[in-house]
Amino acid sequence: MQRVSSYPIVAAALREQLAARLSDIVVARGAPLNHITGKEAIMIGNIEDGVHEFATMRPGRKTRNERYLLLINIRAKRDGIEPTAAEERAFELLAEVEDLISEDPGIGLGDPTIRIHMQEFEMDSYTEDPGWACMIVAKLLVEARLT
Repeated sequence: MQRVSSYPIVAAALREQLAARLSDIVVARGAPLNHITGKEAIMIGNIEDGVHEFATMRPGRKTRNERYLLLINIRAKRDGIEPTAAEERAFELLAEVEDLISEDPGIGLGDPTIRIHMQEFEMDSYTEDPGWACMIVAKLLVEARLT
């Protein structure tokens, strides 16, 4: 069966592997984290800037190069009057995501045409009674060759 996008298998593999590494926190697909009530969560979310480019000019189903940014929402909450503890924990969780894709940019899929790299991230801290929460939105660059 031909793939229209690598997203379903990439998102499932990321969720499964992060859940195995971080068994004490919520790791799920979907976004944003508004419905998560625990102190920590990672949500494998939406796509930004998805592009398919034809790799060949032959007739029939074309081989395509796919590129997109996969958004990973990371949330950490801590009690206290300063945001520092929540921010530190959120960055620890971001490091877990980075470690996973650094160790194996193909995330164990066994498909040499799929590669994932950390592209960029944004961070926001906010008060959440009681204490502080920190949200990091990491953008993972996913590149795949689809046939």
